[in-house]
Amino acid sequence: MLKPLFFALSLLVGVIGWAEEPMLFPTQPPSALSPSESPSTPKSEEVEPSEPPLVFQRPKSVYLNMMDFPTRTLYQREIVHATYRLLVLANLQSLKTDFLGGDGSVGVLNPNSPWKKEADGSFSNTFYFKIQAQSFTIPKIRVSAEVNGYTDSDESEGRSGKAIVLDRNALFSKVIAKELRITDYKITSYDNENNLAVFRIEAENSNLEDFSLPYYKKQGVESSSFSPQLSSMIYYVILPKSEESIEFDYFASSDYQYRRLSLPNIAVDEKVSTQSDIKPKNNLRIFELSLLGMGILLFVGLYLYRRHILFLLIAFALLGYGIYSLSAKDEGYLKPEAEVRILPTYNSTVILRPESRLKIEILSEHNGYFKIISEDEKIGWVRKEEVEKN
Repeated sequence: MLKPLFFALSLLVGVIGWAEEPMLFPTQPPSALSPSESPSTPKSEEVEPSEPPLVFQRPKSVYLNMMDFPTRTLYQREIVHATYRLLVLANLQSLKTDFLGGDGSVGVLNPNSPWKKEADGSFSNTFYFKIQAQSFTIPKIRVSAEVNGYTDSDESEGRSGKAIVLDRNALFSKVIAKELRITDYKITSYDNENNLAVFRIEAENSNLEDFSLPYYKKQGVESSSFSPQLSSMIYYVILPKSEESIEFDYFASSDYQYRRLSLPNIAVDEKVSTQSDIKPKNNLRIFELSLLGMGILLFVGLYLYRRHILFLLIAFALLGYGIYSLSAKDEGYLKPEAEVRILPTYNSTVILRPESRLKIEILSEHNGYFKIISEDEKIGWVRKEEVEKN
């Protein structure tokens, strides 16, 4: 009887104890409630963290490299070049080249040089630079390529360095060249005290545009054609007749030493041929005298064959005309303000512009110009319409 009663009391105490103990598994973690927040406080909505958007990275398709550049000592005013190789690993539509970071110490001589496609599918280009300062910086190059509807680009490295100045040589013409040569020249009398020297110069890989001769006040360029590979120009200088020669030096970049060129200061008309119009010839005059000589020989031969006095008279008449033609001077007058030039070209330097009518002798003609000599022995070229003939 007591045993069932004891079991019932034990069961009742266990149920009451279980009701008073805290819950072992709460429905909300304690960390989700603030200290001042009671279980009855409504929960705020939790925001799930968003993932970063995916960015599409196009594969790089343009690679640019500088292949070569001089590692030796460079000189101020020197022309140097660098070769670049470009790889484009996509369907190429167009290319654009930009030079970056230039500070004026280096000039780019051929910035618009086109890229050449090689047999292996790559592209190459050679750019020429002129070192213009002692401290110089070769600019970076950026090539932008339009490929498959978008633009990709790459940049090459630049170069910096120090250049040597070569102005200490008293006869230095300020030209640095692989080779410089005088291909033609002519020296004529300018006036009673001076000669006029005109010469043609060619130079490879040079700064020929800087050419000047020391010690002469009157000098200049008649015509020129400058390019990084080969340049040429016609130059003139007026120098005293007392000097024996014209001498100047250029610096040879092929062996890094000065080389001297010289011309004898001897005024001789018609001394050299002129592919460059330094000495145009009067072909009509030569043809006329040749016909005259052939006519004289013909009639002398007819006289010896036929023994007719008429043939001999004709031969003597032709001979007399020839002597008169050679001795007679073709004279005229320059109009006031007529421009006498060194060469028979419009852009040639004006050496004489008389204020009043000036008597001259006509020596020859070429391409609409008369070659004339004045009474004080100045020789030059003037347009035919500026001469009044006797």
